[in-house]
Amino acid sequence: MRRNNLFRRVIRFDGAGPFVAQFDVLAPDTPDRSFFREPYQNSESAMDQKLPEVTIAEEPPRQPEILRLLEMSDAYAASLYPAESNHLVDVSALEQPDVSFFVARFDGAIVGCCALVEAGDGTAEIKRMFVDPQARGLKVGKHLLQTLEHHAVSIGLDVIRLETGIHQPEAIGLYRNSGYVERPPFGGYQLDPLSLFMEKVLQPADLDG
Repeated sequence: MRRNNLFRRVIRFDGAGPFVAQFDVLAPDTPDRSFFREPYQNSESAMDQKLPEVTIAEEPPRQPEILRLLEMSDAYAASLYPAESNHLVDVSALEQPDVSFFVARFDGAIVGCCALVEAGDGTAEIKRMFVDPQARGLKVGKHLLQTLEHHAVSIGLDVIRLETGIHQPEAIGLYRNSGYVERPPFGGYQLDPLSLFMEKVLQPADLDG
């Protein structure tokens, strides 16, 4: 059964680089509904300051800034692959009840997004992972992926799968470094020399991401 767990990940930046302060809002029936994870840099003075930060949380996909981001994603994909090798979903598909949609904001501005689409068999697929090029270098993609995995484990999913293109080495590197391995096409996908199919078997330790 799907549980409505909500997550908010906060990544603050100071002169020495990023540290993470993560707040998780757990299921409604959980007695302790929130907790704070120690940041990578334990600095009370940094916590007291107003620092630039990236926040990641579930949000509705139908927002003007997100629609702009999806248009950027469409244009980028179209510049790399023919239409028959692009497997993008539209905003209506992202609004379905089996989809968890996460948005990354940098000081309030939307800079990235991704979706987790449940298949109903204990697996889910990553869709619409995209980061605004102007936000590259903030590791937004890595934090989005960790948030998706955390969410997937918390709602009882076993495996995350994805399709990406062979001309996106940064994305492929992120997935491989995060434990994803290649696999044959799944679901409705067909073998395509321009596509790479990957999956990761989730472990309870992924809740610590």
